[in-house]
Amino acid sequence: MDFLEGVVVDMTERKQAEAKINESLAEKEVLLREIHHRVKNNFQVIASLLSLQADKNENPTVRNALEDSRHRVIAMAQAHEQLYKSENLANISANEYLTAIIQGLNLTAGLGEQSVSMAVDI
Repeated sequence: MDFLEGVVVDMTERKQAEAKINESLAEKEVLLREIHHRVKNNFQVIASLLSLQADKNENPTVRNALEDSRHRVIAMAQAHEQLYKSENLANISANEYLTAIIQGLNLTAGLGEQSVSMAVDI
């Protein structure tokens, strides 16, 4: 007598669960892109408003304060962009991230790359 043994496993539930997980992941990716886009636009609006206010103001002290604030907003926008472009948000290179922020601050403040010496040791 020959016997045939086997195991039958219904994979329907597992496949449905995987499909739900993949759908949820796709939704989260779309939401993340939308949030990034909105944050980026908000930074741009704030920087533009600060620039308009600085241009309209006659007081050099106030104008400089508004321009400094605009530079900070632009630096935050660049930091946000750096985070968004990161392949893995759980493991971001602090050295690359801080170097990019410092370079962004130098450029937005009109200091340029040649007039400021920068060394990052992390």
